[in-house]
Order: sequence, then structure tokens, then C-alpha cells
Amino acid sequence: MEIAESEARKVAEFSESVAEAERMMLQMPQASCDVVHGFAEGLYIRQVTFKADTYAIGHYQKTAHMNVMLTGRVTMVEPDGSHVERVAPMVYIAQPGRKVGYIHEDVVWLNIYATHE
Repeated sequence: MEIAESEARKVAEFSESVAEAERMMLQMPQASCDVVHGFAEGLYIRQVTFKADTYAIGHYQKTAHMNVMLTGRVTMVEPDGSHVERVAPMVYIAQPGRKVGYIHEDVVWLNIYATHE
């Protein structure tokens, strides 16, 4: 039980840190990112393009979902405070929560979600 409480505390602290970073970053000039939405039966796919030398903070995701990084390189901050470098091409399953990263090279990223729409 102590481990679960410790992990929950880390996630809460991460969420607070992300929210504070977001408040600060929204006061700065915003980088544009192209977004393309696609739907198929039971699926929603969002394609987003990020330019190099930018920071990105994603929306809160309620469920685990597939991520496909088609191009680029990004360093992401994980909820435990660690940093993970992701280099395309790659596929992984992201857990619920928010993504925060620094884009080193132009990135094209797909998020794949189950949907009833």
C-alpha cells in the first residue's frame, strides 16, 4: 500500500508541475502544429506535426492508447520525473495522463484511440 500511495503522490506532483509549466508557457508565443483528424469504425487517429526546437504539453488522456512516432526525435518527461528519448520510427502504448516533451527534430506523431464516434 505504501508503494501505491508513493506512486500516486508522484503522479499528483507531476500533474501539478505540468499545470504550472502550462500556465507559464501559455503566456509565451505559441508554436503552430498541424493536426489532422481521421475516423474509422471504432477508431480515432490524430496526426500532429511538431517543429524542432519547441516544447509540447499534451492534453490529459483518460485511457491508455497507441502512439506511432513516424519521424523525429523528442525527449519526454515521465510522471516519475525521469526523461526518455524517443526516436522514430517507433510504436508504444501510452498510459493515461499527460505527455510533456522537447522536440529535437521535426516530429510527425499519430495517436490512436478507441471511440464510439
